[in-house]
Amino acid sequence: MPIEAQQLMDQGETLLDVCLETHMATTGASDMMGDDMMDDEWKVRNRRILETAVENWTPSSPRHLRFDNAVLEIVKATLEEMESYGRVA
Repeated sequence: MPIEAQQLMDQGETLLDVCLETHMATTGASDMMGDDMMDDEWKVRNRRILETAVENWTPSSPRHLRFDNAVLEIVKATLEEMESYGRVA
């Protein structure tokens, strides 16, 4: 994970955590986190983390390339989903 993105996250939080949380709130897939809980501050924070991760992405090593690419695609898909649902602050 890019250190620049990690610095924006809470301790113990991962990119996959941010992606899943964003996906669930964006699509309404979570009972506990609906659109009313997606305030602008939250959207800006998660979007900034995900965009920073994409901008500073470098695979960790050739043997982890397949997994790293999969995580990168999830991050990109999450950003695209936010845009397509109009959840971009």
